[in-house]
Amino acid sequence: HCQMYKFGESQEWEKIDYSGVLAIYSRKQNEDEVDLDDIYDHGIIILNRTSPENFSVGLLSKNQSKNLGISEVKVEYQSEYIMLKNVEGDIFGFWVHEEKDRESVYSLIKAIVNRD
Repeated sequence: HCQMYKFGESQEWEKIDYSGVLAIYSRKQNEDEVDLDDIYDHGIIILNRTSPENFSVGLLSKNQSKNLGISEVKVEYQSEYIMLKNVEGDIFGFWVHEEKDRESVYSLIKAIVNRD
């Protein structure tokens, strides 16, 4: 189970309306287009329990970011949260209920972002 937070313009963490099962997925990357929505080959989705709208964010390796000339995806593990900065500069906090699950999720995201 995961609860989402976003680092807002007020420079504080704001709880956002996404809570539920977190999954990390892989997808076939569209290599013919450089549209920002089609460059990701991995992503995170939260199957939302609080509303019909799910949360999704794309993941990109540092190498892919460099090749495309865009900002890197950054991930950190602090205390009880996984923090992720996407290519657009949005900062999200993932609170995963179980510590072992949180550590596993962080390790997988870190491996995706740091791969060659």
